[in-house]
Amino acid sequence: MEDHSGEAAILKSVRLFTDFQPLEKEEIAKFTEAELHVYQKRLKIFRDWYAVLKTKFDEGKMEGKIEGKLEGLTLVAQKMKANGMAIALIAEMTGLRIQDIEAL
Repeated sequence: MEDHSGEAAILKSVRLFTDFQPLEKEEIAKFTEAELHVYQKRLKIFRDWYAVLKTKFDEGKMEGKIEGKLEGLTLVAQKMKANGMAIALIAEMTGLRIQDIEAL
């Protein structure tokens, strides 16, 4: 099951979402045509913003994972280099570029 706690924090920080609550079908059925039009317009805005924020949230999570893995590989490469392992072998085992390993 996905953890959505970070998403909730994002949504709370955006006033648009705290101001809008999706309604039940029974409530919507009682709307006049004008009220329904306004509700549908606000619902579309809500969904569009949610999609944008969700995408950015997911991209941020992915970016963080990649940075963490790179940091871990870099630490391992530093230890391998400090223990005298050949740079070409370190590059092969970690996937890091030779020039990056040499710079460690």
